[in-house]
Amino acid sequence: MSEAVLSAARRGVRCRSVLNTSTPGSDSSSLPHADERPVSARDPGQDSGVQSSGMPGSLPGIITKGGRSMILRQVTVLDAADVEAESAFWAGMIGGGVFGDDQFQCVIDEAGNWPIGVQHAPAHVQPQWPEGAPQQVHIDLHVTDAAQAHEQAMRLGARLLQAAPDLGSEEGHQVYADPAGHPFCIGWGHPSQEAIAAFVAQSSH
Repeated sequence: MSEAVLSAARRGVRCRSVLNTSTPGSDSSSLPHADERPVSARDPGQDSGVQSSGMPGSLPGIITKGGRSMILRQVTVLDAADVEAESAFWAGMIGGGVFGDDQFQCVIDEAGNWPIGVQHAPAHVQPQWPEGAPQQVHIDLHVTDAAQAHEQAMRLGARLLQAAPDLGSEEGHQVYADPAGHPFCIGWGHPSQEAIAAFVAQSSH
């Protein structure tokens, strides 16, 4: 993978995690931010204000009082000691490609959907189903309005585990726990599905 693609993946295809709290790098070749590109015409919920997450069977986005969907997509994030092997497996399963670095990789399908992320967890212990070591997985919610998403999450019973330095920044993320204690992230400043699809198409040439 070329350095230009890696740079875009690190900053533009940004999916930070509860375990990886390092400050991401920046690069002038990043993808457009969510508010710089229109919602993909492939999204059946565009006219109704409900935007799908890009993951089959996932729930529609949270709706603000103004009728605008706050959630761009839902990304399921998996822990793995071997990030490359885990990402390659899921890319093969969904028919897509892998973009990222040795700390976090994004699995994106051919249509530009971004359903899965894989984060490096050196001490990862494989789950033993149905009993034994618990599962290690969390959900990233990419939103268009961080303040409103935060308010709604707290109103519904979430706990803030890790606050962003500035909720009004151009991009960032915060870590929460749901009522059962499962961690999830609310992130903003991510590219739209259309921008990701264009990025994937360009990188394939």
